[in-house]
Amino acid sequence: MHILVIGNMGYVGPVVCRHLRNQFPDAHISGYDTALFADHLTCEGPVPEIVLNEQHFGDVRRFSPSVLNGVDAVIYLAAISNDPMGQKFGKVTDEVNTTVAFCIVSESA
Repeated sequence: MHILVIGNMGYVGPVVCRHLRNQFPDAHISGYDTALFADHLTCEGPVPEIVLNEQHFGDVRRFSPSVLNGVDAVIYLAAISNDPMGQKFGKVTDEVNTTVAFCIVSESA
């Protein structure tokens, strides 16, 4: 099984990836993220992405469908996730949280 976690380096992503690795130890788990907060990690020990088989970097608004090759399941966690940011950057928030998510999940089906 190949699982793609989009937004794996955010607030929830590392926990989801560790859970997936524990539940599916033989799965191929890939991440896709901008790494916007990569220099602000607060965890102790190894970086959370160590449980992944591969990490892709990019903006979901310019997502390449080739990343979906061989993927069996997509978990979409990418988001602009707080009200002040959503209000200030409404167009980007809508693109990331709704439009792109729908397109990627639809394409993977």
